[in-house]
Amino acid sequence: MATYRATILWLDTWEEEEIQMFEELFEKKGLVVIISASEIRLEQEIRSGLSYDLFITNLSSPNLNVKELLRISKELYPSKPVMVYSTYDFHSEEIDAVLLTGSGLRKMFETIDNLLAKKQ
Repeated sequence: MATYRATILWLDTWEEEEIQMFEELFEKKGLVVIISASEIRLEQEIRSGLSYDLFITNLSSPNLNVKELLRISKELYPSKPVMVYSTYDFHSEEIDAVLLTGSGLRKMFETIDNLLAKKQ
């Protein structure tokens, strides 16, 4: 039985193959990742008290009300870090880190590890 060190919620509009690839990559790093293209589903998960350690989102995803979900996450769980994975650099008080698309997997996992370490 695998031991997981963190659970990550990720809001993005990926295809099923991409989601499966990321789930496998994260599992190899000891991370559970819940990826959804539905901000409504993730808002319900957050409001229901789902235990998660990090919230990641892509601000450039069309038709997603990302900023509202970031606000809700920080309002309910201010100590849970938020990372934006996007094609442009965007900062606000709800965001703890920005990772630009194309930064590579190594940089992505370094950023995730740093955010999780700060949470501890």
